[in-house]
Amino acid sequence: MFLPAAPGLPAAAAFYSSALALHPLETKAATAALLSVTSDALVQRREAGGYDVKRTAAFAIFNVAYKGFFLHFSLPILFAVCQGNVLKNVAGSLHLADSVLVALERTIANQLVVVPLVFFPLFFAVTGCVQGLSAAQSMQRLRENYLPMCWSSMKFWVPVQIAQFLWLPLKWQVSCVQAVSFVWNMVLSSLCGNCNEDSCALPRYDGDDDDDDDDDEIASSVSAPCSAFVVYS
Repeated sequence: MFLPAAPGLPAAAAFYSSALALHPLETKAATAALLSVTSDALVQRREAGGYDVKRTAAFAIFNVAYKGFFLHFSLPILFAVCQGNVLKNVAGSLHLADSVLVALERTIANQLVVVPLVFFPLFFAVTGCVQGLSAAQSMQRLRENYLPMCWSSMKFWVPVQIAQFLWLPLKWQVSCVQAVSFVWNMVLSSLCGNCNEDSCALPRYDGDDDDDDDDDEIASSVSAPCSAFVVYS
């Protein structure tokens, strides 16, 4: 049974709000799966070739794992730990409102700790595994794209997350990330969706001493599908 609709909310929003209240984890996981499958399907419709089920499954599994389960449990911890106290001590002379300091501190913690240490490694581990890449291939893709991805993430997500941490209650944090990420899922899918054993294959080592040429060949073969990587977090 769902909770009564909140006054002033449209029926669909009230239904979703009720689902979040009664079944928060299941609702967030289902939302992550639905949005990731839909965004990837829209991209694949514009591409040549048949529908790649593995590619969609990779995006869906990652999104459910990160935006469904991980954020559900990690955001309450982030909210509890980051109360703006660190920034008050560091930047107290700026005389910013407490709510702004809290939002800034949560954004900094997310972008400098959670995203680089959890989001990116999990993305490459999950999508690489589902699409048939070896651990070495997934690690090479991560090494080649890590810093550009971090920079792209900060450019887009810092203003978004400041706003969400400033104005949205905890209940709606994951839903906000999922909604904004819908567009970024499409960008990510179009730029980095087609990565499989053939397109990301590591060349075999043949015993030659020309290590530099081997390294260049490996980097080129693995990072090419993701050279213009744009991220979401």
